[in-house]
Amino acid sequence: MAAPVAGALTTGQNAGRVIGKPDFTTAAITAGGLANTGLGRRLFVDSNGKLFVSDAANHRVLIWNSLPTSNGVPADVVVGQANMNANLANRGGSAASASTLSAPAGMYSDGTKLYVADRQNNRVLIWNAIPTTNGAAANVVVGQPDMVATPANTRQDALSGPIGVWVNGGKLFVADRDNHRVLIWNTVPTTSGANADVVVGQPDFNSGLRNRDSTTANNSLSAPGHVSTDGTKLFIADTDNHRVLIFNNIPGGNATAADVAVGQPNLTTGSANQGGSVGATTLNGPTFVYSDGTNLFIADRVNNRVVIFNVIPSTSTPNAAANVAVGQTDLVSSVGDVSATGLSGPSSALTASGKLAVFDADNARVLLYNAVPTVHGTAANVVVGQTAMTNGCDNQRCPPAANRFSSSPGVFSTGSSLFVSDQGNGRVLRFNAIPTANGVSADVGIGVSNLTSVGGGTSQ
Repeated sequence: MAAPVAGALTTGQNAGRVIGKPDFTTAAITAGGLANTGLGRRLFVDSNGKLFVSDAANHRVLIWNSLPTSNGVPADVVVGQANMNANLANRGGSAASASTLSAPAGMYSDGTKLYVADRQNNRVLIWNAIPTTNGAAANVVVGQPDMVATPANTRQDALSGPIGVWVNGGKLFVADRDNHRVLIWNTVPTTSGANADVVVGQPDFNSGLRNRDSTTANNSLSAPGHVSTDGTKLFIADTDNHRVLIFNNIPGGNATAADVAVGQPNLTTGSANQGGSVGATTLNGPTFVYSDGTNLFIADRVNNRVVIFNVIPSTSTPNAAANVAVGQTDLVSSVGDVSATGLSGPSSALTASGKLAVFDADNARVLLYNAVPTVHGTAANVVVGQTAMTNGCDNQRCPPAANRFSSSPGVFSTGSSLFVSDQGNGRVLRFNAIPTANGVSADVGIGVSNLTSVGGGTSQ
């Protein structure tokens, strides 16, 4: 991914583009139709240009050795299955193995190793080299003592429903959601069953209760939804405590207290919108946090907005107020909307190549801003997924097309190309250039034979 771009921000700036809908007034898809079919839960492109797709429902990860440039290009390698036509959890066996997966979630690659959060097997698998053959066996398992075991546990060497993986500075970070904690390995494990070095959110490695079975505290978590780091600070989206915790340094010991709580007036409260109305200092079910090193972006999902802080909040700015609300016209509104200025249930936000991309999950679209918003009222620049800003057609009424999709859980930009994970249609769409006009058709459909067909499998 290209380097993030910082910039001055102003509350309420409108998006410049909408991706996944024809205009800013087309509503989200409803249940039914093709909503339960899909290719990928998450996608990733490494520094070598390889494309990875976590195909959760088919219990596999697909790898393209180079970015596809034509429609229907098949994956080069499948991980988790013996061949491209199989799709059973753990290959239909009663036990897991080094070459099986069950509903893989997050993944990461540094261009050399591959890391996969094998969520239903309660483990993280590590391949020491990017697999080049189908069904390649992982080299290391984290969260289980061996490649066969799968039970959820709460120990120093165990995991329960890991949902996210992050690697930075040689450290491995895992969001162990069902244990209400984040585990840190100070070095990436090279042997199976390695003990974590640090636990965040619990007093010790044998505890796994929500908020440590007490009340919200500066060292507790409740169903963390995401973990990330800029290399110095650690950020955790503490979803059910309606806050984002910031650690000024990567924790080096257990039960380290966070330095800052964003979304709450202090480090001991955890009510949605601080027990009142939405405001510049509140959050409601944040699911994602990301920093470009200067700005902090939080997907404030239930408040139907992404909030941006021009400076990462610190201990000198308790109860910090966001500078920008993307998806709302001000910092005190929270109504979901389908418009140039509206969002409904945004799930994540990131910057790449100077642009801001927002996953507007409940509206089944991706909004693309040509620059990080700085003023109210700026319209989105591009809609991908429909033919015009004022027209709309979901998969219950119209067949899939090169410029329409039913849902968009993921988007990735290489800086020149745009990839959209069209989960509802079982495919990934590639746009060879970042769209600059509404309704631009995709150039490549990955996972399908053409741009009017759908892929198979059911998504998680």
